[in-house]
Amino acid sequence: MSPVIKSSIKYSFFGLAAYLVFLIVTMPAGFAYGHWKQSFGGESVPVTLSNIEGSVWSARVDKATIKGQQFSALTWNIKFLTLLLGILEMDVEFKVADGYGKGTLGYSFFGGTYFNNVEAWLPMSAIERIANISAFKPGGALDIKLSNVKLDNNVVVSARGDVAWHGAEMTMLKPLVLGDLDIAFEPNEGGVKAVLTDQGGPLKAEGILQLNPDKSYEFNGAFGTRGNQKDLHAALTTMGRFDRDGKVKLSLKGNLEQFGF
Repeated sequence: MSPVIKSSIKYSFFGLAAYLVFLIVTMPAGFAYGHWKQSFGGESVPVTLSNIEGSVWSARVDKATIKGQQFSALTWNIKFLTLLLGILEMDVEFKVADGYGKGTLGYSFFGGTYFNNVEAWLPMSAIERIANISAFKPGGALDIKLSNVKLDNNVVVSARGDVAWHGAEMTMLKPLVLGDLDIAFEPNEGGVKAVLTDQGGPLKAEGILQLNPDKSYEFNGAFGTRGNQKDLHAALTTMGRFDRDGKVKLSLKGNLEQFGF
């Protein structure tokens, strides 16, 4: 085959690829969503979008429902340059009732998903709808600031940042006020280590949670009370005996799948 023909074929394939990319990124997001929904189960798809504006490349959705949780003002913007590296990366923002979230979502075509610069304020009611934690009946809100989270096969393998639980409370026959709690995440050789501390509220709390790539976890901590907290003190006695320091030691092992993760 002559060099001229080879060159013509190469540029023809390049032009065709560029045209296909142009068609995809300029395709109306509403059309793409309708086609996807029809192809993958219709009404059984756990994602519902309405009032979609823009293209697949950059769009805004007035209302979205994912696993029963409603979102509003959902937007995404795909970054073109990362596609050249085989990575689909986009900036995402959304709102929920009394909360919001934003950050960068990335997916590598060679495997792996990541989140960067995640900021969110999420009422526990919103978390409760997505995760299987309704039995705890949590209250308050999560203030999330994570610089980086990496997942492999939907399992968290690395995380760095901080999650604060403001106005933490749980209902066990009656509401129990816990105060503000903080969890700091950092990667380690086994997966992810999370350090729990309290911020001076009714509940004294300290502990270390180890999250492993197989979704198993191990927690070792100690809990106590500040001031006259009869109901909270009684609740802690269901977890174990108070030691001489006025703390209940707790050790747990399990798998995150039981919470819907």
